Amino acid sequence: MVYSSLIDKTPVGISKTGLNTFKLVYDESNRKSEDLYVIIAIEENIEIKILTIYSFSKERRERHYEP
Repeated sequence: MVYSSLIDKTPVGISKTGLNTFKLVYDESNRKSEDLYVIIAIEENIEIKILTIYSFSKERRERHYEP
């Protein structure tokens, strides 16, 4: 699941969380109510390390406004 998300999918959100760390958010179509969060670090030698992986409610990303 994580590998296919990183290689085959485009993140729906990217946030810089530190000097060389980023939070990638992927929409998981097989999980209707959760997104996949992947925290990565990009090292000086262009190596990408996965630091943390977790799922969280899509409500955090999706906003529902009522008129």
